[in-house]
Amino acid sequence: MTPDTAKSPTWLRFLFALILLLAVATRFYDLGTRVMSHDESLHTYFSWKLAIGEGYQHDPMMHGPFQFHAVALSYFLFGDSDTTARIPAALFSIASVAFLWAYRRYLGQAGTLVAAFLFVISPYMLYYGRYVRNEAFVAFWGLVTLWATLRYLENGEKRYLLILSAVTALHLATKETGFIYTAQLLIFLGLLFLARVFSKEWESTRQRTFFLLMLVAAALFFAITAGFMRLDTSLPVGNNTLAQPAVPGATPGDIRLSMQIPPFLTIGALLMGVVSLLLSLYFLLQGYGLERLRTERSLDLMVLLLTLILPQLAPLPVKLMHWPIPDQPGAVYGLGWTDVWHFAVFMVPLALIGIASGVWWLGERWWQSAAAFYLPFTLLYTTFFTNGGGFFSGMVGSLGYWLAQQGVQRGGQPWYYYLVVQIPLYEYLPFLASAVGVWYIVRRTGYGVQSTGYGVPGTTYFPLLAFYWSATSLLAYSVAGEKMPWLTVHIALPLILLGGWGLGKLIERIPAETWRRAETWQTLALALVFILSAFRAVGSLLGDAPPFHGKDLAALQATSNFIVALAAAGLSAWGLARLRGRVAAFHRVSAAAFFALLAAFTIHTAFQATYQNYDQANEYLVYAHSARGVKDVLARVEDLSLRLTDGLDIEVAYDDDTSWPMTWYLRHYRKQRFYGAQ
Repeated sequence: MTPDTAKSPTWLRFLFALILLLAVATRFYDLGTRVMSHDESLHTYFSWKLAIGEGYQHDPMMHGPFQFHAVALSYFLFGDSDTTARIPAALFSIASVAFLWAYRRYLGQAGTLVAAFLFVISPYMLYYGRYVRNEAFVAFWGLVTLWATLRYLENGEKRYLLILSAVTALHLATKETGFIYTAQLLIFLGLLFLARVFSKEWESTRQRTFFLLMLVAAALFFAITAGFMRLDTSLPVGNNTLAQPAVPGATPGDIRLSMQIPPFLTIGALLMGVVSLLLSLYFLLQGYGLERLRTERSLDLMVLLLTLILPQLAPLPVKLMHWPIPDQPGAVYGLGWTDVWHFAVFMVPLALIGIASGVWWLGERWWQSAAAFYLPFTLLYTTFFTNGGGFFSGMVGSLGYWLAQQGVQRGGQPWYYYLVVQIPLYEYLPFLASAVGVWYIVRRTGYGVQSTGYGVPGTTYFPLLAFYWSATSLLAYSVAGEKMPWLTVHIALPLILLGGWGLGKLIERIPAETWRRAETWQTLALALVFILSAFRAVGSLLGDAPPFHGKDLAALQATSNFIVALAAAGLSAWGLARLRGRVAAFHRVSAAAFFALLAAFTIHTAFQATYQNYDQANEYLVYAHSARGVKDVLARVEDLSLRLTDGLDIEVAYDDDTSWPMTWYLRHYRKQRFYGAQ
């Protein structure tokens, strides 16, 4: 029996249930107290408009329609308030923790518990699991995407193609990060496919060489195309003092001057890449054989994903031609026949190529997968057939708007924003834990690509996929023009999976009888004392008040603190040295103590950001945040209105600087007045 069908031990189910209860408590505790931020109030207000029957039109600026429908449903069921607006995000964050139970075949028993616990205490997962943004939904879609991919690679069952198709559509209907996730997955599947076909015998060595050459040429031409597109977006020519960065000390955002690359150069490079790719496929068919290719499940997944999203890539060639891309609802409805033709000339052929390729390769499975993809996509983007133009804004506007924003580069954050600022401040635990995962990947040879078939344990591909996803996520979001704090969620997610797997392996390699010995717990305690005191001693030396620098009371206090910390570090190190030979897996036990301490620090970090500083706008994991004064003012306005009008009929005005979140908070005041910037 597999880990999915075998009955899990009672202790495992009990501990996982406790972690799940902790997730519920942390996500729902005091959910409505925090003031709505700028972006949250946009999402809550337009969801409310949908809930009261005024409809909804997809606007790529606020990402996909899924969140608006989910929040509107929450209003319908429970009424409209700050708390009910955040219920969908909280539920999906809890669902993400619960879904990790399906990962136990990959993570192992200990790894499943560790990964679930890391998800619960993660500052980003906790904060944005209580925030009206798309990240909580995307985290769940991401987990399901990876799981469905791994399951299909193992057994090739059709149901996983259907699940992958549906969840990809839901992701694209939630946020444009769906394009990034899909691109990451396609590259991984491509690398896996190449590793497998090159590990087998070919009918012709010459065809194999030509295949490789054409593939390299295609990659080169596509890279040139991407470079031209990036240059075509904008070039920095100076400073814009209006775009203040979120990182203290960083330079303000650049004013960016548009530089147009002649379309024939970019289109030419793209066409050369396509021709090279087609030639590589020809040599692959000739040298490897069609029948053998049909046994490659990674190729099935690549064909499925590519053919489903191909029509939505039409904005790319449209952008290359410097034709306008509608990225707002009004722009979609205002399209002229020339604009429609511009898109049709690319979208229709891409759609036909996708259908023909998908049906040829997957047959009936493709039609079923396409239905699983386009049904939720169409329902959500058209708001259940009440907004026909939404389908086209979803097809062309989502990617078009996202491409435009990369040139704007809102926020002006530097390239190292995630690696040097966000991860060290908040997600240091999964980042360091992932290093343990990498260590086990490097040491173990069993994670290589199997050439004899896909029917292998899930752990074969999972660690490699988790590592690849972590590395490419950090790279992709660091390179992208727009860098915002909440995008750290997409980097933390694979780090939690890889770190959970690595720490699970670490724990499982400590013999069970070791935990019954007193020396083990002494080692844990001494390791904690050593780490804390050593950091304290080093901090004293490098701090503002170093030891041995004076005779006043403050200087003597600093000196005594250093001496005590140094003595504690020395004594605990001596104790650890004596225990080293008496404790099995000594280094693993010490490492476990280190990560337990990091977990305690992480809990403090998450608690402080979520439950203490939530209304102070002094945390770096949020942007365009509101402060407590908003609700204080609203409380006084409501009190005055009830006293003077016996209801909410008082006249209250607000300007453009406070329109969000005031538009949301004053929605029930019939005599509210907006007077703009005048």
